Amino acid sequence: MILNESAIVSVHHALLANGSLGDAYSRAGLGCVRLIEKVALSRGQYINGRSEIAVVLDLGARMVNSCGAAGRLMLCGYWSPAAHQCRDIAECHQLVEHFRLHPLAATDWLNATGKTRIKKFRFGNIRKTLLKDPAAKDVEDVKFAFDFYSNVGSHPSIEGLSLHMTADGTKNIGPVANPERFLVFASDLWAYTTRATLRFVDAVEHLMPDHPKIAEEFRYELAVVMGWQKFLTPIGIDDIVNSTRPAPASSDSAAAAMSDDASS
Repeated sequence: MILNESAIVSVHHALLANGSLGDAYSRAGLGCVRLIEKVALSRGQYINGRSEIAVVLDLGARMVNSCGAAGRLMLCGYWSPAAHQCRDIAECHQLVEHFRLHPLAATDWLNATGKTRIKKFRFGNIRKTLLKDPAAKDVEDVKFAFDFYSNVGSHPSIEGLSLHMTADGTKNIGPVANPERFLVFASDLWAYTTRATLRFVDAVEHLMPDHPKIAEEFRYELAVVMGWQKFLTPIGIDDIVNSTRPAPASSDSAAAAMSDDASS
């Protein structure tokens, strides 16, 4: 049967074994899902007619759904549809950041319909606005994800069609098992969902300053996401040099060394 996924799921599921790299990616993604869920359910009780808060919380819920859909599609070997869900996370990420900085725009977005919304809030237009704001975060990361996953997932392309091939280059109809690609996609899904989750947290705190800090209310859940986020921090040559450079001697050890030299 063309759409038989059981064998493919078995191949990919083995990569999620306890303690494996795939397991780490999976746990990191679930950490993001749990944090968004808790924040949305908690803050959702206090919207009080403020549409900008409702929009941001709904976008957070959509990111959770897109993360889950991407993970399931990857597990089953549907690569282009999985990529489209990653693109959706990037687009939600950009909107959340835009509404954090421009809360009134969320109400405009909510009330706009059809082509008016598409024209006013298209990805490129919002990016131009964010580039003008020094407080905007993740602008280039989001653009890279949006462009890449639009090409291989949302729109038919040569690159997207190549995802339907098996590891040995044979064209295939239906889902395809590919362990290497699974880990690459899982890594991207974790990375982009982590960044989007942290911007969601920023936006909720900015729009609801009278409520307890999320770091206080959901300390453990946020710590999990922040911990995984450290792996995304770029490492430069200075970091490498400093990590291999001997630590400076303390004043006590330096005095002892001078004393030894004097007595010799």
